[in-house]
Amino acid sequence: MTEIIKQPRELIVSGNRDNLFQLIEKFVTYRSINEKTVKLYRNMLGKFASWISETKRSFYSLSPADLNEFRKYLIEKSDTKSLRTSSLLITVVKSFFKWTKKQNLYPDIASDLERPRIKKEFKHKGMTPEQYFKLIFNNYIEVI
Repeated sequence: MTEIIKQPRELIVSGNRDNLFQLIEKFVTYRSINEKTVKLYRNMLGKFASWISETKRSFYSLSPADLNEFRKYLIEKSDTKSLRTSSLLITVVKSFFKWTKKQNLYPDIASDLERPRIKKEFKHKGMTPEQYFKLIFNNYIEVI
């Protein structure tokens, strides 16, 4: 069984495999994305790597059940605003595992992982009748 050994600023996978942060770096450089997105992906996947380390799991022995636990962890610690961030994080993790499969590095264990459901809210409630009236009459009066 491969184990992850925590060292400063990186997780090293013992054995003859790439360490997780090297895989993350390969992933972000493989994609044709701008530097701001690269930083976002590194940050998101760094949070995922931290969760792996904190829960004493090994990257190379993760299963779909582990990823579902990660999803539950994100939802439990999220409020409505950070639920959107959690959803983005899961999207990045899914993309990462899709890439690992495409590169024949690791199976896509995130293919069935669902993003958290976010309640849709309208950000703007529209204009009141008084606001319509002011808008119409103010513009009409200025024209005359």
